[in-house]
Amino acid sequence: MENSKGIQAANRKRQKSTSVLIAIFMLLVFALYANLRWENEALAFEKTKRTADTPAYVRVSGEAFLSKDFWANTRPPMFPLVLKLYNADFTQVAAFQTAFSIFAWGMLALAVAYSFRGILRPIAFGLILALSLDRHIAGWDVVILTESISVSLMALFLAAWLWLLRGWSRGKVFILNVIAFLWAFTRDTNGWILLMIAGLILLGVLFFGARKRYLSIAIVFTLLFSLSNLSADRGNRWVFPFQNVLAQRILTDQYALSFFVDCGMPVTPELQSLAGGYANSNDRAFYTDPALQSYRDWQNENGKACYVRWLLSKPLINLSQPWQDLEWLLVFEDVDQFYPQRYEPLLPWYAERVLYPQDAVLWLWALTTIAAIAAIWKKAWKVNLAWVIFITLCLLIYPHLFIVWHGDVPGTHRHALTISLQFVLSFWLLGLLLAERILAYIQARAQEYKEA
Repeated sequence: MENSKGIQAANRKRQKSTSVLIAIFMLLVFALYANLRWENEALAFEKTKRTADTPAYVRVSGEAFLSKDFWANTRPPMFPLVLKLYNADFTQVAAFQTAFSIFAWGMLALAVAYSFRGILRPIAFGLILALSLDRHIAGWDVVILTESISVSLMALFLAAWLWLLRGWSRGKVFILNVIAFLWAFTRDTNGWILLMIAGLILLGVLFFGARKRYLSIAIVFTLLFSLSNLSADRGNRWVFPFQNVLAQRILTDQYALSFFVDCGMPVTPELQSLAGGYANSNDRAFYTDPALQSYRDWQNENGKACYVRWLLSKPLINLSQPWQDLEWLLVFEDVDQFYPQRYEPLLPWYAERVLYPQDAVLWLWALTTIAAIAAIWKKAWKVNLAWVIFITLCLLIYPHLFIVWHGDVPGTHRHALTISLQFVLSFWLLGLLLAERILAYIQARAQEYKEA
């Protein structure tokens, strides 16, 4: 008996020593990672990339912080808040985005790492950090748009969820909700993701044994979506993308046009002349042409509701349409066009193609989706709660794509950046979770062999 206790004590001591060594190793890896990433991106701080959307964010940042014009304008308020804090100094904004991204991805790497044990812990830590060096993620830090902040908040959001799943506390719930608030008001589509997660939580409570206390998070997420949507409505943020969709997909389709006519949309020669264009075509005729005033009155009163009814009127067709662009959006091969010339990716191209899959992505997406369905059937979260994050990331890819694809026409690949990251993160998280199961099987068989 004493010998058995001594062996157990020695094993605990050895496990503790191993855990300390792994923690030290991960700390050194993070220090190296942070230094490499900062030094690499700092070269482009003074030559940040601005786009046609940048002036709009700068304009909103000039509004009073507590005013309606700040919180309900033509752009969501979080990125203008960053610009306001740094007086629209783009060099300082880029430095902040880099530092914030390093912190956020470090937290996600740590959260993922501590979802596993043994050798998988440092592997998971290094994998997430390496992934964040990919140009699809790191390059946005030196671009004056919302992508860097949104992606970093997404990383923190996932880290907070993994942290909460390891043990419930009010403090963790508060932090998660604060991050969700910031994320929802960075990009409007993020609010829709929160609403979908709230729906999944409800399903989890009703059918899969999730604890009822998670409903409090679902309620908060639904409220955040409502506030984000209210901000978008009051700021008319939906108008410009709606006009893009109208010109590209409605006015050019006779059946769709007939539906909108039945909805009360006044169709005039001036409106029809904009078919195939965009919201700013013909010197912004959608906004300025006096002959389109009756259209504008209808749009402000009924346009959004009519478009929703249109999407619901042909559910199968409208669900299938985004499929044609799925692979292109998941790969996002031409992401470099958004970056300044001074930005150079840290990873070689062959490492990027492995970390951020570029080939056979539809097959990989199908496999991860099948794996998510199988994980639900097997209730895999009983073994490791990280399966919940994998399932959520994977199952929300296509619903998220539906919202982005039908929400606008130009710039869809940039708007779908989060979808691409959902796919990549779910792919690698699945790999880690399967590796855990394989190692557990090998260890069990080895133990059986010893006992035999």
